[in-house]
Amino acid sequence: MNALLDSGEVVAPVSREPAAGAAPRARRVRLFIKYFAFIVLLVSAGLIASGAIGLYFSYRETRQSLVGLQREKALTAAVRIDEFLRTSSGNWDGPPFRSWRRDFPRPRTGASNT
Repeated sequence: MNALLDSGEVVAPVSREPAAGAAPRARRVRLFIKYFAFIVLLVSAGLIASGAIGLYFSYRETRQSLVGLQREKALTAAVRIDEFLRTSSGNWDGPPFRSWRRDFPRPRTGASNT
């Protein structure tokens, strides 16, 4: 339907569809953008997943090495303490207040309700 202006001119209605020559080009551009976005999304997801997996295994490896190091240090400390006690046990005659032990009664073994 044509529209009639106040000046008497007839104006053709404006079509919402693109011109015949522009339609294939616009369709190709939209299709390119969709595929480009899809490919970027796939590559990004792959890189993020790869980084997350690498981070997880790196964390586990670091944690295991720290546990091993702590065990080694604890073993070294235990050996040093053992050596110290073995070398210094010959110098001790016993606790300094050995006579006080005789004055205190021995603790009872077992429970009695009397």
